[in-house]
Amino acid sequence: MSTARASYVARVAGRRDVGGGMTLFALDVPSALRESYVRPGQYAHLTRVGEAGYFVLGSREKRSPWEIVLRRGGAVADVLLASPVGLDIAATKAIGSGFPIDDARGHDVVMLVTAGAIAAARAVVGRRIEDGDGPKTRLVIGARALHTVPFEDELEAIRAAGVAVRIVLSGEGSTDPPQAGRREHQTDPRYVQHLLDREWTPDAWVFVAGSDAMVRDVKSTAHDLGALPERVISNT
Repeated sequence: MSTARASYVARVAGRRDVGGGMTLFALDVPSALRESYVRPGQYAHLTRVGEAGYFVLGSREKRSPWEIVLRRGGAVADVLLASPVGLDIAATKAIGSGFPIDDARGHDVVMLVTAGAIAAARAVVGRRIEDGDGPKTRLVIGARALHTVPFEDELEAIRAAGVAVRIVLSGEGSTDPPQAGRREHQTDPRYVQHLLDREWTPDAWVFVAGSDAMVRDVKSTAHDLGALPERVISNT
């Protein structure tokens, strides 16, 4: 991707630990940036002291602060996490097509993400709940182990809003949501894409965010299930 885009000044507004080794990082942004964010799943290019990267926006559209999810260990993430509140950071307008949330309104949506891509799911599900489509939304999160899944408090809140949440633990072989109080141990690892056939309905839209291989597998599975190609969307 080209980084030759106009940058604006964003200001570090805060951060909080959200579990799973991740931090929710907030940036106050000017109106030009706020208005550029029109669809969940869009992302922005952030720059600080020579380190730069693309980050999916995990907050609601057309609002400030922007929120992204950071995991320590990457050069850009570490620089951002070390930035004090009030510090200025260069940010572009929101980039990418995002997910066609308005087109999917009133329809079933299956959202499949890896834990590292949960910012996209957070934005999509928040909008779906606000639109009254929580009960028509199913969220599948793939992770190595339960302790690597962030936003435990928010997952409980979205379940209460009617969203069906399933966590797939490839490292532990569990596919049951934590609130079920039980585990179905599998001999072989299970991955997000392996659960699509259990969550999909003929009218459903499929939104996916994660690794390239996972996205390809989800799209292939959705095609085999008979999903319309225009209803199977990734944010990449």
